[in-house]
Amino acid sequence: MKDDLQKFFDEEESEDSSDDPFADPSGELPASLLKATGDDFSYVLGTRDGRIIHFAYAQIQEGRKWVRVSGHIHWRTHPTTGEDYQDDYDPIEMSGVDHGFPRGLDIRISDIVWCADAPDGS
Repeated sequence: MKDDLQKFFDEEESEDSSDDPFADPSGELPASLLKATGDDFSYVLGTRDGRIIHFAYAQIQEGRKWVRVSGHIHWRTHPTTGEDYQDDYDPIEMSGVDHGFPRGLDIRISDIVWCADAPDGS
């Protein structure tokens, strides 16, 4: 039994030791959604109820049940210090909802049925 238990932990360590920053050892998240956590670009996802959401960046929330999607980040330069700072995001738009979400939108991961990178080409 000890050998079986050690084998289990050895296999688990080998799965988590990937050098790929977008690797999902659980295999539960779409690769394009994982890519969106580190690459501000153009993505789109579809939800279980048929809504389509365009976004630029994703953050997997603690517990891996929710993801926050945001639009492109706007950077400004402070007029006095000359330092760049994050000013705002482009609003998220969702099909069937006549409202933008300028601070992003939290989506339950289990409700995502598909996700795509560069839906309009790169």
